[in-house]
Amino acid sequence: MSVLIFLLSVFFFALQLGTGHSIRIKRLRPFSISGFRYSNAFGLSISAAHVRLILHLPRPSYPRWATFQTFGYEYKDSEHHVSLANVTATLWILPLYFGFTGGSWVSVELNDFRLRVLKSSSTPNWVQDMRRNLVATILTGEIDRVDDFVITFALASLTGAPDDYTSTTGLSIGGAKEEIDELRISVLLNEYQTKNWQDRLYTFRCVQAQLRRSWIGDRGSYAMIAEESRWTKVQSLYHRADAVQSKWWRSLIYSIISFPFDVVNIYKDPMSTIDIYIPRLDVTFDDFRIRDAELIRQSATLFIEKMRLNRVSFSDVFFDAISTALS
Repeated sequence: MSVLIFLLSVFFFALQLGTGHSIRIKRLRPFSISGFRYSNAFGLSISAAHVRLILHLPRPSYPRWATFQTFGYEYKDSEHHVSLANVTATLWILPLYFGFTGGSWVSVELNDFRLRVLKSSSTPNWVQDMRRNLVATILTGEIDRVDDFVITFALASLTGAPDDYTSTTGLSIGGAKEEIDELRISVLLNEYQTKNWQDRLYTFRCVQAQLRRSWIGDRGSYAMIAEESRWTKVQSLYHRADAVQSKWWRSLIYSIISFPFDVVNIYKDPMSTIDIYIPRLDVTFDDFRIRDAELIRQSATLFIEKMRLNRVSFSDVFFDAISTALS
């Protein structure tokens, strides 16, 4: 019923906005929606083939009370395009007490997650936030495991260019398949695990990424495939030791008392109470600039700060030049 109320609210809100907004629903039932689609005059469209909410009776061996599922989800605007085969969100009851999660109230599985960004200079805010958190973890977090880490630099011809291709600078390439005009930086990472300052564990079974940059026409692109990616909250050593030593009734009382604080935390920072599992993630940037690479930006910033803290003598001109190049 909550899903129905939400959709009706969105519907009446769209009517109040006036023309240019459209909402279509093929079938509406209690706790389920089929054929949902929203679009507006600004090029935004959101659609889902099927959405449903399933209620469960919690058990100590499987303390879930609801499951939210979305099939055939797609989001598209002028900056990026997101598609998901299906999304499954499992909601837990007292997860820390039952020991089913490390304190997360929701476990989300995102299947066949595809993200396409048209220009890195206009990367959506939510992508920037997730990337910034991941990069900060890589640079400053605790690395638990790395099986393989390989970086390859290569010069290659312009991919897919016709023989009579002419760049925007007016330079005729002619026989571009033999010209070396593109730099490719490839990264391969296997079985990578790292933990950040928030007791969040990042796990990747395999990550393949490639940055292509051509100095003819000033073009660049970026693509990444990540398999078996997990973002999981784990208990600190203090909380784990306390849970082992405490009796069950003390743990239950503590879980009940801390529930209001968890609700406040969910409101302030929803992502802090969610575990995420992505079997496969495909990310593509059609137009990618080096200065927009968050890893390079934060690495340079971290390097500059460490040099200054260690009182290494570099001129301010040197730091200003790096900051300008990455801005």
